[in-house]
Amino acid sequence: MKKLFGKVKNKGLKWLRRLVPHHTFYKPVRALESSKAYYQNNQQVSGLEFVEVYPAYTTSLKVPEDFLDAVPSYCMYDKRHHSLPSTLTVTTNYVVVALPHGRLYSNNVDMVAVISADGVLLGDVSLQYLPDRVASATENAIFKQAYFTPPVNYTGVVFTMLAGGGPIHNYGHWLVDVLPRIHLLKKTGWFDKVNWFVVPNYQHDFQKDSLKLLGIRKEQIIRGSDNLHITADLLIASTAPRGKRSYLMPQWLVDFHRASYLATISPTASYAPLIYISRRDGTTRKVLNEQPLIELLAQYNFQVIELSKLSFVEKINLFQYAKILVSVVGAAFANLVYCQPGTKALEVFPEFLVDTFDYNLATFVGVDYRYLILPSAVQTRKLTKATNADMTVDLPAVEKVVQQLCAEVKQEVR
Repeated sequence: MKKLFGKVKNKGLKWLRRLVPHHTFYKPVRALESSKAYYQNNQQVSGLEFVEVYPAYTTSLKVPEDFLDAVPSYCMYDKRHHSLPSTLTVTTNYVVVALPHGRLYSNNVDMVAVISADGVLLGDVSLQYLPDRVASATENAIFKQAYFTPPVNYTGVVFTMLAGGGPIHNYGHWLVDVLPRIHLLKKTGWFDKVNWFVVPNYQHDFQKDSLKLLGIRKEQIIRGSDNLHITADLLIASTAPRGKRSYLMPQWLVDFHRASYLATISPTASYAPLIYISRRDGTTRKVLNEQPLIELLAQYNFQVIELSKLSFVEKINLFQYAKILVSVVGAAFANLVYCQPGTKALEVFPEFLVDTFDYNLATFVGVDYRYLILPSAVQTRKLTKATNADMTVDLPAVEKVVQQLCAEVKQEVR
């Protein structure tokens, strides 16, 4: 009941902000898609800086045709290469811009607005999520808003790592959409100048631990929230690590994680080599026949792990030492980025929730990635419904792949 009341309240506030005028002068006067264009037209502004970290960076991913054909439209925002039909590709300009007296506004769900001192919203470092397509800068929800509270001013330099509502609680989105922005920042040489870091949340241990390992202290954190509105002496913002709604992750993102966190691996750690990652600690996408699945995998000496019970560093160690990993699609396999090349992984998909997210990470790391796409009792063309649906696993199909993987590992040991 409390959760339902919160949703109703937030929806009501959203509509009030659209309908009740208050401090409307805080609305941006216009939008630009490119922060580079803004910089080129305003180089006379003292303190304005702009760095193209990776200009026109192209990420390509060759995907097995049957796998690619199974990806639904709501999990596909990347173009098929015109001459390589089983290859996905996206080109992104990865930039960082520093705005003197810049302003940041966000509802920490589906929009982030990075605004210059003269009221220009910069589209390539802002965010607007639309469920069915990529939004333009002019479609940012801030332009439909009428009610604004005055911004809170922060003295010094603020770097925004906001990435919408996904990373508030989701481990995978945190790893992919939030943390790699630090790499872009460090490439500019501005990391040590930053006084404050704006993050989607600072509640979970994985959020606190991963930031601490990057040298970011608790007292430097500004937590994202609904109706977050701040200004800073200097506001720094970056392109999103996956650009505008791409499912593809660049090689530099993988390299950043490995360079930043593999040093935490303990040479004396002891972890089971065969791992099944359970979702019984999750709230969605339960495996309805999980106990028979666990009993099946136990015959092959798989250990059952609930990742929520492990610290961030323990997760890294677990994946680094694993020989075979089995999981239903979910945030857990974002940790494939920490595996050793040659590690074997099996990901099980319901047919309406197939994406290339983990295959992408596995390929760039050198993980031997296998997949099973199983029929689903849920017939849907909506991402939300597909994400929340429970599933029944085809045990013989899983066993067939597991037998093969175990035989391959045994052969490699010889």
